[in-house]
Amino acid sequence: MINTVRIPGDFLLTDYKDVVWDVIENTVVKSREFILCFYSKESNNLGEIANYVNAHSDKLKIKTTIKLWDLCKSERVFLDVSLDKDTDYRFHITSEDVEGIIQSMNFIEHYSGFINSNWKEPKQKQHQKRNDSDSFNYNKK
Repeated sequence: MINTVRIPGDFLLTDYKDVVWDVIENTVVKSREFILCFYSKESNNLGEIANYVNAHSDKLKIKTTIKLWDLCKSERVFLDVSLDKDTDYRFHITSEDVEGIIQSMNFIEHYSGFINSNWKEPKQKQHQKRNDSDSFNYNKK
């Protein structure tokens, strides 16, 4: 199953949009595939967000969705970046500003690094040999 990361798209209307977009692109390159879901609480901003994402989506690997908050808040996501704690998520970052988006991208990189690392399962515990055979002498020292 491909993880969905829901982040506020309103940062694309600020002066920090290019810097944050570079962080998103670097995360997409370094980590496993995930779906980005940009949301906005106001329908007036959806057009501007969609235009920016379409113009800069060349490094995104898989689909990106842009939705109104009222429609997407009930969907289950892997990582949610919002102030609303009543949503259905596995991990949550309580923020809607640029800092929260950068924290979410760092989390995705670290999570992906952990999942892709070459960790080994612990060795199975060796069973102790039994010493109750006929040839074993308990009184032998």
